[in-house]
Amino acid sequence: MRDLSSNFRRSNNFDLLRFIAALVVILAHSYYLKDSSLPDPLRQLTIGAIDLPELGLSIFFTISGFLITGSLIRSRTAYGYLWKRALRIFPGLLFALLFSVFLVGPLVSEVSLRSYFTNPANYEHLKSISLFNFPNRIPDAFADFSCRTINGSLWTLPYEFSFYILVLLLYPIKKFKLITHLLILGALLFLLGLRIYLNERLAWYDYHTPFLLGLRITSFMAFSTYFSAGMVIYILRNELNIVSRPVLLLISGSLLIGISHYYSVFSVVKFISIPLVTFGFAYLPCRLNDFGKFGDNSYGLYIYAYPIQQTLMYFLREVLSVWQFFFLASAVTFVFAYLSWHFVEKRALNLKARFD
Repeated sequence: MRDLSSNFRRSNNFDLLRFIAALVVILAHSYYLKDSSLPDPLRQLTIGAIDLPELGLSIFFTISGFLITGSLIRSRTAYGYLWKRALRIFPGLLFALLFSVFLVGPLVSEVSLRSYFTNPANYEHLKSISLFNFPNRIPDAFADFSCRTINGSLWTLPYEFSFYILVLLLYPIKKFKLITHLLILGALLFLLGLRIYLNERLAWYDYHTPFLLGLRITSFMAFSTYFSAGMVIYILRNELNIVSRPVLLLISGSLLIGISHYYSVFSVVKFISIPLVTFGFAYLPCRLNDFGKFGDNSYGLYIYAYPIQQTLMYFLREVLSVWQFFFLASAVTFVFAYLSWHFVEKRALNLKARFD
């Protein structure tokens, strides 16, 4: 997702923004797992214009589009680019899958440990490492839960990795800046135009929409629009003065949000306004610029939170309120995210120069 030097980290708030986005997703899942009938507070506040899951994921995909574009341009070879992307996704994911199968599964299983570990079906979840084959249940885990999904956050990773592959198509022409920039701008305009044409027929997230290579078409289009917006902001970063004048992005993005919501066109304008606010805040000079010194814990928060939340619900469903559930899940998950970054992800990223 990102190749960030320590100097780069100290000059922006990307690590903080991703951390906040991960917490937003945890909060969304807290409402859903505690009681799926509970209303989403952000959806209520915005009268259905946006909800917590979309807000968190829009920040992730927007930042990803920005940073991945930079990674492609800086990469000396296509192999180097793919190697860095693989190092960012797969090592952390592998340990998260092992965590679910070998720790969470036995802990919440009603069968004996012997029965659990001798049931081959309980290991199917490990196939999720392929990204495009997601057996997202462990048969002997959460047997009495209405939602038996072991990790409801992983479904977005195939979209992320698909965008990495699609961006690679620009590699042969990346030296031709004008053509590259026009293609990126054209992609965003096409996606926005399609969004306007389809209007409410295009849901940002829908379990029931058709699949393409295992990806939900509507989700792919929505995520790719945010991702493309991040790419456009990268290629126009100098013209937009995002480093020297981030307040202008914050103000313009905030005004767009307010005006578009007032005129009921936020469903389209959000793909521009949210990225503007995101990058306005990303480059806002403040003491939090140094947040990254603690490491990039956002990926760990994202991939470990759901099984931890399911486990907490298994033992404490009747005791915790939604907000107690959120704070406890965030605290426990942070421990695993911290360990994941320092002992798995960071060490894996140290190998990124091997093929570049």
